[in-house]
Amino acid sequence: MWGESLKNTLPATTEVLDMSAHVRLIKSEGGDGMDAEDHHGGYDPHYWLDIDNMIIMTKVVKEELSRLFPEKAAAFETSAQAYIGRLEKLKSDYHTGLKGCKNRILVSNHRAFGYLAQANGLEAVSVIGLSSDEQPSAKVIGKVIALVKEHGIKTIFFEEFINDNVAQTIARESGARSESLQPLENISEDELKSHQTYESIMRENLAKLTEAMECR
Repeated sequence: MWGESLKNTLPATTEVLDMSAHVRLIKSEGGDGMDAEDHHGGYDPHYWLDIDNMIIMTKVVKEELSRLFPEKAAAFETSAQAYIGRLEKLKSDYHTGLKGCKNRILVSNHRAFGYLAQANGLEAVSVIGLSSDEQPSAKVIGKVIALVKEHGIKTIFFEEFINDNVAQTIARESGARSESLQPLENISEDELKSHQTYESIMRENLAKLTEAMECR
């Protein structure tokens, strides 16, 4: 895991807070998108896309900071409660916005949106698995194209930092269009310069999803 590699570059005295020990995790289905079998026994690492997990993480960070700096505990509590309030509103907006969608299948090139889909009653279908280095087989691509045509899916999502050739191919062959969706694993230089946040990017994602999935 990249997290372990990063941890190994830090001084031995650095305290590391493993958020995955506190949040609700989804079991990984393994390796190859639509052909995947649940044999790896790991977990999907994109847990922050479930807003409930972000609320849990906010509380964990608040408690840890209060432990380290007890004199500032009241300020940390105030800030955490304000942020949790915004996250609760974001969660409510997702549920409202995605409640009445004509299409409830979220098709993406990379299995990064399982938490977002599960939290909002959507079905996530991906061409490749959790590793962005995977190369999908022609069989898998054919399956996705058939599914898109069968269900009249209008948009294929791709992650901005991953080659979108497969998404473009599926869109072209199925008559759909391709659109980027941000899983917040990384942010672009433009997003950094414009001071984008978890909340603002998740709202951009919601706008794209409600349009693509024909939500009322």
